[in-house]
Amino acid sequence: MTMMAPPPGLCPDPQTLRALIGAGPSIASVAQALRGVVVTEAMVERVHFPGAKPVQVQIRVSAADGSNHTLIGEWQGAAAVDMAMAEAARLAKPRRGQAGDLSVVADLASGLVLRRPGFDARLPGLRLLHDHDWAKAHMPVLGCDPGAEVTLVAHRLGKRAVLRISGAHGTRYARLRPVTSGSGQAAFGMHQALWSALQAAPTDLSVPRPISFDATLGLALFDALPGSPPVFQGLAGFVATQKIMRALHALQALPIAPTDHSAQDELDVLATWSQRVADTFPDLAQRLQAPLSRLRKDMEHLRPLPPVPCHRDLHEGQILLTDAGAGLLDFDTLRTGDPALDVGNLQAHLVLASLRDGLLRGAFVTAMGNAMPQLSLARMGVWRRAALLRLAMIYAFSATPTAVINGLIQKAECDV
Repeated sequence: MTMMAPPPGLCPDPQTLRALIGAGPSIASVAQALRGVVVTEAMVERVHFPGAKPVQVQIRVSAADGSNHTLIGEWQGAAAVDMAMAEAARLAKPRRGQAGDLSVVADLASGLVLRRPGFDARLPGLRLLHDHDWAKAHMPVLGCDPGAEVTLVAHRLGKRAVLRISGAHGTRYARLRPVTSGSGQAAFGMHQALWSALQAAPTDLSVPRPISFDATLGLALFDALPGSPPVFQGLAGFVATQKIMRALHALQALPIAPTDHSAQDELDVLATWSQRVADTFPDLAQRLQAPLSRLRKDMEHLRPLPPVPCHRDLHEGQILLTDAGAGLLDFDTLRTGDPALDVGNLQAHLVLASLRDGLLRGAFVTAMGNAMPQLSLARMGVWRRAALLRLAMIYAFSATPTAVINGLIQKAECDV
């Protein structure tokens, strides 16, 4: 399952991409998109390479009043002005209901078309956020309170968004996907199978209860999952670790069979990112060559184990803890795979968090390994290194400090 690079014309040339990551969009265009915000800084927080669509960037904006904002940029190069005008016209159509206080801005300096999150012609469910009269009438169709408040939680342009719906029925979350892809309905069906399997026998794992799917909006509705994010510090960190590992054991034991994600699939993902790095940052690619080569050999020689259900995007932001155990969110990437995949990924994210804030979390990385006695430490180390190197390559395409990127690579080099 190799990830393909964008076709020519959908991605800046390497020199332009490096300049875009280093400088970001112009302050004047950012201020225009945010309408009235006094902008002091705008930096590229993440670059996305969505296959057959133009390259996208997530931009973190700092304002003079101390507030932070997010903008989405889609690279259009010399066509930015025409594309901005066309997109604004698409969104303003009444059937999309996303006109609101929309501002789609072409930044000629970077070639980006900028917009605030929450405006997306490919996600018609976002009409709930902007067209209040229509939303009030449509809420009962979804089984929600007509007077419910709708807020945007997350948005990836053209791919997905999450809305929080708070009203008389409590808090629910709507996950939006493009209606034409069918991916939303497939993901909802798999989540229903996951939920049903968990109801058969109580476990230490909880997941959001699936409520309904609206095919006309590409909208999957879920109950809110109770709990608090884990804190990996002190005794609370060890308690959190035990709960999360018990939840992983429960997930791996469920009798569900989504599509498989093999070690070769993981190597294909890493190869795609490695090629992107080689094209854009040749010096970094040289640095990555040895640890990637070592990882490839180790993955190819892993003794096959029966595949188990895997979250595949497990990090601190996907976990909520209660007195009873751990809840996991966002199963869009659910697959069967190696039993060490999820724990290695979570361990790598704890390493990333430590490199960013300087707080030591190595004891929790070790505790996670000890809580999976059925797996060898070497096997978990292989999947941890895969995640460390993938994170290093992903965040190379951002304003992430070089010290953090180097730290991820160093951890992968010295890992066992």
